Amino acid sequence: MNYFNKKKYLKKKLIKLKIKNYLNFLKKIKNYNFVFFLSVFKNIQNFGKKVFNCFKLNKIKSKLNFYFKKKFYT
Repeated sequence: MNYFNKKKYLKKKLIKLKIKNYLNFLKKIKNYNFVFFLSVFKNIQNFGKKVFNCFKLNKIKSKLNFYFKKKFYT
């Protein structure tokens, strides 16, 4: 693995780790309200625009949607 590929690989790993940490952080929060939910969504969008392409951003959104729907409606 040359330097460029290694750097790219490590960056992907770091991004995956950031997503995992963010989702775990959201799971730990028990008492959240709708305003907080909207602000989290905005943060994810801004973070996503900087780091990800559109496909990955939509993937994260759908995961969050699923998680919050599960929490709100069950």
